[in-house]
Amino acid sequence: MSSTPAHPADAVAAPPSEAPPTGQAWRDVAPLWPGLLAGHGQALAVKDAATGRYRAIGPAWQTLFGLDPADCLGRTDAEIFGGAVAAAWRAADQMVLDRADAVASDHAFEWRGQWRELSVTRQGAQPDGVAQRQILSHWVDVRAQRQQARQLVEALAALQQAREAADAVRQDSATADDLRDPVSGLPGRVPFLDQLRREFDLSAREGREMSLVLLEVDPPEAADPGVPVLSSDEVAREVGNWLRTGTRAMDATGRLGPTRYAILLSGAGLPIAARRAEALRAARQPVAAPVPGPTVAPLTLSIGVASYPLSADSPEGLLQSAEQALLRARARGGNQMALAGLSLGDQPQS
Repeated sequence: MSSTPAHPADAVAAPPSEAPPTGQAWRDVAPLWPGLLAGHGQALAVKDAATGRYRAIGPAWQTLFGLDPADCLGRTDAEIFGGAVAAAWRAADQMVLDRADAVASDHAFEWRGQWRELSVTRQGAQPDGVAQRQILSHWVDVRAQRQQARQLVEALAALQQAREAADAVRQDSATADDLRDPVSGLPGRVPFLDQLRREFDLSAREGREMSLVLLEVDPPEAADPGVPVLSSDEVAREVGNWLRTGTRAMDATGRLGPTRYAILLSGAGLPIAARRAEALRAARQPVAAPVPGPTVAPLTLSIGVASYPLSADSPEGLLQSAEQALLRARARGGNQMALAGLSLGDQPQS
């Protein structure tokens, strides 16, 4: 049984057609619990605090327990439901006697061959002119709601297991080039994206920032005409050297594609990541020719920067936000840096 403070006015009102029962017991307590009595009379019960005997029971008991409320008047929980159920309910009753506010309790038990799950709100009261203290209770069947919640938890657990199994299969089937690019010397796409998910989960748990920088080597036609350019392998080696020497030990780097690279900055928000990315872009230097001859054209980079939680609220969203920023940088002619916009809702905004 779990108990949490509640207030009767927070309860959802029943349809207006459900008028509360009449009788002296209801008239005694009506001024003390008007919110529930106005809309939930059918699910209410009134019990004498000293004897534990019911003084009034709403007609909803017929649906909840298959019992005629009239047959339960003047009887105790032990006489109606048995000792095990009565003991739990008695403990909940005692809890409210020393309190001025209402208390909500959950009760799960088997009754007449069926599993019952109820949420019960109780409050102690002593109407004017009534010597005995009363316990008001409001009953709600929550079995369907709780079952749906359990099914959702099970589905999420199954989804997580499927994801872990798929990751294991993917890792088993990954080639050596997927794990570490032999040309640039950087981790490949598979381990980098795994690191992105781990870093995101850690940042979300600890409530700290992180940033993702995507870098695209601009195509050769962006260089000056007539100037020699490096081969793709030579470019990869150069960029690999830049990223290893231009990032912190705690940052993760990777080669995601033939001309696509990435940096994961732990604990860095968008302003810091932008300054570091711009410094990397601006610090490009003329690259020496691989053999004696004329100097080749310098490499230029288009860069997109996104951060958590400013730009996205998931690893996939962070990757998408950085990609959109990178596309904007390339659309401006390359050799540019662009920042992801603010995240509004679930979709990263540009």
